[in-house]
Amino acid sequence: MNALYELWDYETGNCIGAYDDEATALAAVRDALRRSGERAAATLVLLAAPDEGEGERIAAGAALIDRARAAPPLLLRRALRGSGIADD
Repeated sequence: MNALYELWDYETGNCIGAYDDEATALAAVRDALRRSGERAAATLVLLAAPDEGEGERIAAGAALIDRARAAPPLLLRRALRGSGIADD
C-alpha cells in the first residue's frame, strides 16, 4: 500500500499540496515557515492518505512545525531535488 502525504490548512479547509513522501511535505512546511512565518504554518496538518481506506493524521500545528524543523537537512535536500520548493 502506497501513501500520498497531503498538507492541509485546517482553518480554511484547503489542500496546500500532495507529496510522494513525508520529507518533501516537511520541506513544504519549512518553506511556509520561511515565507509566511510560524503563525501561518500553525494552521497546517499533515495527513498520510493511503491508496485505499482512511487517512492518518501525522502531525498538526506546533507539533508539525517541530517535526519539520527536526527533519534531517540532508534528507530534506534529497527530497527537494526537482520539487521547486526552497530549503535552507
